Amino acid sequence: MTGSCERRPEGSSSGHASARTRLLLTDIRAAGTTACRSALRYPGDSAAVFDDGRMEVLPYRPEPLTDAQGRPMRVPWRLRWTVRDGATDIVRIDAEVDTPWRNGHGREYVSAYSDTGTWRSRPIGRTGYLEWVDCEQSSKP
Repeated sequence: MTGSCERRPEGSSSGHASARTRLLLTDIRAAGTTACRSALRYPGDSAAVFDDGRMEVLPYRPEPLTDAQGRPMRVPWRLRWTVRDGATDIVRIDAEVDTPWRNGHGREYVSAYSDTGTWRSRPIGRTGYLEWVDCEQSSKP
């Protein structure tokens, strides 16, 4: 399973570290094991990587999507991302997918979401872009 989200603050009226800050949240799993999980922020030209992140699907859409080859894939309806730096919460995002899923590259699907949460204890809420590939058993809840 791969879940990747990019959050862009343009047009946001909520508190954020800066108008240029972006988050790229990634969760890559292979053979039932986490292969890569990270969160990067881009304030201006610098970046920081946080490897203590967690993505939860709360829940999946009731019906899987089916691609042109007839392969079903479960996709999330709601997600939660939590990123920590030691004992400090960096970001917590509760997101709801609110645009239709579209085919991406290969088996990938793409969509967008609206979210609420906190960034370094400040409330945030805006939209994000989501890329999704899930080759685990589609029958899982």
